[in-house]
Amino acid sequence: MRRRLMAALWPSFLMAAVLEGLVFSLLDPTLLEPRIAAAGLPPLALYSLAFLGFWAITALSSGLSLLLAD
Repeated sequence: MRRRLMAALWPSFLMAAVLEGLVFSLLDPTLLEPRIAAAGLPPLALYSLAFLGFWAITALSSGLSLLLAD
């Protein structure tokens, strides 16, 4: 069980890092949505939330792939 969990989480972590780099090399998070900028969140918080979102999406994808492979 632990091995399968890591088989899904580690690749998804790496892909989340790649996605984070790609997205934020092209976009400035403070310019994406005026309401986010008005909320007063620092850019580091936006980067962190985006990374967690990317990681969750890619972890679900990896987990589903492992589930369907059985």
